[in-house]
Amino acid sequence: MATANCYLDTRRIKANGKYPLKIRVQHRGKFLISTDFDAVPETWSINSYNRKESNWQAKNVAVRNLMNRLEKIIFSLDEEGLLLKMSDKELKEAITSELEGNKIEERTFIDCLDEFVSTKTNKGTITVYTTTRNKILSFDPKCTFSSMDRSWLVRFEKWMASQGE
Repeated sequence: MATANCYLDTRRIKANGKYPLKIRVQHRGKFLISTDFDAVPETWSINSYNRKESNWQAKNVAVRNLMNRLEKIIFSLDEEGLLLKMSDKELKEAITSELEGNKIEERTFIDCLDEFVSTKTNKGTITVYTTTRNKILSFDPKCTFSSMDRSWLVRFEKWMASQGE
């Protein structure tokens, strides 16, 4: 499971004399995610603003909300079985996209199947895969690898039987 914490990046000072507050995520390696927050070392204590920062309580609530959203994204990816398959770059893209409100749509099974079939040359093999593709497309056109579990297969099998297949 990936972990995340706040990090005051004192490597570069901003034009306003403060340092950017970033989120350090550790998954396979480590990477940083930029935020709109900044602080000086005197007003930042490990994971939160201290009393020396103006509006420190409101800023801490906003930082906690951001961290909660990020941790929810990581948890959801883990629950869907996607986190273990992701590189640091893919995880960073998923997190930043989600935080910006651009939810990444998971590729459908049909997309993957089409890509796979395009690599085949035997006409019989292509026919078998295309027939299977069309049946799945009729049953559940938006199915994904994470939605295809045992119960999905049972429902598909019952549907096929009801179709006379």
